[in-house]
Amino acid sequence: KDFLFEQSFSQLRVGKLKLAEEGFEQLLRSKKNKYYLPATYYSGYIAYLNGNFKGAVSSFENSLDHEFYGPFSKLYMLESYLMLKDYDYVVENGNAVSEAVPDDMKPKVARIVSQAYFALEQPQKAKKWFDQYSSSGKELSRKDNYYLGIISYSLEGYLQSIDSFLKVLTVEDSLSQSAYFHIANSYLNLKNKRKSLENYKSASQMDFDADIKEEASFNYGKLSFDLNRDIVPFQHYLESYPDSRRSDEIYSYIATAYLLSKEYKSAISALERIKHLTPEMEHNFQKALFFRGMQLFQMGSYGDAISEFNNSLKHSQCNLDLANLTRFYLAESYYWTDAI
Repeated sequence: KDFLFEQSFSQLRVGKLKLAEEGFEQLLRSKKNKYYLPATYYSGYIAYLNGNFKGAVSSFENSLDHEFYGPFSKLYMLESYLMLKDYDYVVENGNAVSEAVPDDMKPKVARIVSQAYFALEQPQKAKKWFDQYSSSGKELSRKDNYYLGIISYSLEGYLQSIDSFLKVLTVEDSLSQSAYFHIANSYLNLKNKRKSLENYKSASQMDFDADIKEEASFNYGKLSFDLNRDIVPFQHYLESYPDSRRSDEIYSYIATAYLLSKEYKSAISALERIKHLTPEMEHNFQKALFFRGMQLFQMGSYGDAISEFNNSLKHSQCNLDLANLTRFYLAESYYWTDAI
């Protein structure tokens, strides 16, 4: 049994989990050997490593009182419950486990409890436990900084969230894409639209998370329009997401840009692509059609002007004064074409 235990333990250390598991299972067939409790713990640890958290908990429960393996059992059992999404168990037992384990294990317990509180939508308590973890002197990893950024963002600590997320950008991956997106949101909440624009653009140019890419592309388009009256990002968005539920909103932005630049024909084209007009959109439609009619009227294209004026009057309820002005120029157009 001495040899079997040493062999199984060595196999575990070099990553031969299946062989180690078989060896420990042999030792568990008899409770009368001195390796029964150690084998119980290591069987649980192997289950933990394999992602079998229910099996891990079952084994760890039997080794909680062991002088050496007990603290490890409590720690990994707590983390197993976290992975099983039993967050209530974690927060209810976090203090007891923290008191039971040696000092070098306490930071990991704090990190586990912090995650449970955050999952329970209690970011203030999550931050408190994370501060215990970070104050241990251990250098924070990228994932730690990302998590701290998320907590700070949830607490509306946008400057701290930006500081944490910036430390994540050392590698180009899904974590970085999400960090760029949250940095952009943070700057937007701080009223720094220029910085927000830059970071939405960065998030939109990465392909790791399709949902973030689309959201960032849309927000980049909105800010580009807001800051620069630039509709090109919106046009690119529509090319990439032709069936987007936001298409009506985007075509409305595009139409507004064309109205402001007096490109009324293009504004009409954009408004015609909107499936469900809001009152504001319909009012813009009325204006675009009227002003396009006026352009044609001034060019002497009275027949085409009549068509646009008539279309504008289909939306006459939006602005009665504009409707009356439209009727005047409609009559003028008919006059000049000898239509009356």
